[in-house]
Amino acid sequence: MIVFLVISVWVFITLSSGKTTFFGRAAGSGKVDTGNSYVFASPVSARVGGDKIRITVFVLDGQGKGVVNQSVTIACSDQAVCQNGGVAFAPVQPTTDTLGQAIWEISANGVGKYVIQASTGSSSIPQTVTIDFR
Repeated sequence: MIVFLVISVWVFITLSSGKTTFFGRAAGSGKVDTGNSYVFASPVSARVGGDKIRITVFVLDGQGKGVVNQSVTIACSDQAVCQNGGVAFAPVQPTTDTLGQAIWEISANGVGKYVIQASTGSSSIPQTVTIDFR
């Protein structure tokens, strides 16, 4: 009974301290799975002529783990629409980090909705994101 009480108190103190310790790190396959990767924008709407929208791409393997050192490019799905809107792409972190994350910023001089797609190597990520400049 005393052993149970001591263990219970230790578990309570450990959990209430808010600290979590991991003793190992699972390794991913390192092989890109574009169907498991994703793209998102924040914010999804901005003003033309200076405001920027951040596009974050996560390049993941089949286990959902980030794939490091992958070069990521982004583009409009309709290049003519983006050219007419004066859409500009600025790389913040175009190569994925240990989480598989790459970051770009987009600005535009023309009002419109633009569909953005990402790719790594010769593979396109099927998910797209629509951004709006007003």
